[in-house]
Amino acid sequence: MSGDFTQVCVPSGGGGSGINLDALPPLPDPEVLDAQVQSMIVAGVGFHHGVQDAARNWSGLRAFYRTPEAEQVFGAFTPALAKAARLKDLTGAAARALYGYADRARDFKRRITRLRAEVQALDAVILANDDWHTKAQIVDTHQQLMSSASGLAQAILDSDTQCANELSALTHGPGYTPVEVPRRTVFSSTDQVANGFSWLQHQLGTDAAVPDLPWGPAVSIRHEGRLSAVQGFGTAAVGAVQGLYTLFGTKDKTQQAQTWQGVGALGAAVFRAKAVIDRGFTDMDEGDIEALLTAAAAIRETVHADEWATDYWRAGGQTAFDLATAATGAPVAASPSRPASRPSPIGSVACPPQSPKQRRSPKPVPVPVRRERPCRRKPLPRSGPRPLNPAPCSGPQRPPRGRRTSTRASPASRNS
Repeated sequence: MSGDFTQVCVPSGGGGSGINLDALPPLPDPEVLDAQVQSMIVAGVGFHHGVQDAARNWSGLRAFYRTPEAEQVFGAFTPALAKAARLKDLTGAAARALYGYADRARDFKRRITRLRAEVQALDAVILANDDWHTKAQIVDTHQQLMSSASGLAQAILDSDTQCANELSALTHGPGYTPVEVPRRTVFSSTDQVANGFSWLQHQLGTDAAVPDLPWGPAVSIRHEGRLSAVQGFGTAAVGAVQGLYTLFGTKDKTQQAQTWQGVGALGAAVFRAKAVIDRGFTDMDEGDIEALLTAAAAIRETVHADEWATDYWRAGGQTAFDLATAATGAPVAASPSRPASRPSPIGSVACPPQSPKQRRSPKPVPVPVRRERPCRRKPLPRSGPRPLNPAPCSGPQRPPRGRRTSTRASPASRNS
């Protein structure tokens, strides 16, 4: 199934909330579907009975037709009878799958009717409050209804896929996977501390990033003016702490692994982009271009370029915190405002701030040199023959101080 909802949904509309339940994935008419299924069952059973009657009449001619090939002639209906019985079984199994699909459609229609009444009540509240984006209670209600609508959309798509798989399995056909509808949840982590950070970010107007869906937009708490700048600065500050906790302290190992994977991917892209810039953008391949685009996207996200056009106060507050942490070297890690798949590069490997004295080049520290002891051999005998090959040293050899090593050949070598 396609992930493009515009192929199965009508454009979004709705009242003041923007939630339009008519844009949910389409549902069949259960009554019409039941009637068509019943017709299919009747057709399958009728075909089977017709083949049985024809085979019975044909077999009745056996008393009048006696030839050597009679058995072959009167056995011709045996495969036809088997296939007719198989067709009747297939239509029965398909009917059960379609009946279940129709029953689920009835339940979805009842749920949509109840949800539509709640959406209409929210529309009335929003029309009476022009500043509803600044009120947490109204925004929370909007998010809950959008979550319910997205849950309904996911259930409808799952039902479609279930019916398609059941019908395809009858003929050993391929399987299908339902489309995943993006949904926003505040308490999605197995770590309660991480959920606390998510709740705090929700109060500051930063929720998990999800796109606007055909049945409604994704909204968050938004203030106006200077208060929006404070909100942006606060969400950036909380996001930095939240990112560090996700990297080093969370108990949600899945989220931690995803965050580290994002940090590693971004770091590799930044180093590769730097190498491309150093060589003057020459000899670039697809990997180099992708690295440049990833680094550029990270920079855009650091300065919140997309948000300047919609809320420059909030974007200014977030950018002010990010640039301040970049100037001081403080870390700005991945957070809901910086997804794990594309974390902010600023401060991800930064060092703590240093004083001017610490930034000076340190004085060289003398390293002690270990002196090797001179070679100590056993003294040679004063009388008698001297050995041609003295015993080896027990340690590293070094010529005695003040004496030069002779380059003349020994008498033994001259005699040889």
